[in-house]
Amino acid sequence: MVTTRKPRALPKNGLRSEGQSLLWRVRGSIDDIARATGAGRQSVHNWRSGALVPSPRWRARLEEMYAIPVRAWVLTPSATGPANEVEKPEVPPDPPAAPATPPPGTLEGALALHARVCAAAAVPGLTAAERVKLSDTEAKVLALRHRLEREAQMVEARIIREHPRWRAVRQAIATAIAGCPRCTKLVADALMRLDV
Repeated sequence: MVTTRKPRALPKNGLRSEGQSLLWRVRGSIDDIARATGAGRQSVHNWRSGALVPSPRWRARLEEMYAIPVRAWVLTPSATGPANEVEKPEVPPDPPAAPATPPPGTLEGALALHARVCAAAAVPGLTAAERVKLSDTEAKVLALRHRLEREAQMVEARIIREHPRWRAVRQAIATAIAGCPRCTKLVADALMRLDV
């Protein structure tokens, strides 16, 4: 539950969102809010002043600690009164964080990562900056997927070319058609179309 405090001067740039307005009304200093949420002092200052919007993770934490709805950060400020009178919407899940580990080295891993990025982009209430980051991540994942698919095709072709059975078949074909230049050309053209 949010407790209100004595009114004080609003930020110089005005209130940019309902979330900022509700955080502005929270009793306590920036240090108190930072300690309660586990966020950095500068982050809380930026949220309260309207310089930045909290990430989905911090929005959920602010809702947990001060009943500031997650969606409030994307709504324009209103004159609805104290923060505890605001209707509490359903909390969307946090988008998955970008993996801190190197990109997956398998095509299956790249496909799974792409699915997670697409799911994260579908979460409602993302800020423009979050959407840009997800778009950049998706572009990188798609490039990785393309590279892995191309490498898989190259490996498959190399395996076929170097397979002992294929070498024996190729030698048998070459021996059988050696006396017929027209046959040699037809077989060579057919093999070129097959990319082997």
